[in-house]
Amino acid sequence: MVNDIVGAMPELVIREGRAVDEICALLKEDRAISILVLAAGTSTEGPGPLVSLIAGPAAGAYPLQ
Repeated sequence: MVNDIVGAMPELVIREGRAVDEICALLKEDRAISILVLAAGTSTEGPGPLVSLIAGPAAGAYPLQ
């Protein structure tokens, strides 16, 4: 369905390590990634480490839309 809409196949990447660290490393390594879709938790513990990192003080550090 993604290919039909945008003309590109989504890429599946499997990495080992802490999720936040690996996703941040991938964003820095692969400049072709321009959109990252995240879902925030609704618990009292906050939105989660990845959302907090991307939306927090380092928000401008990643070339994302």
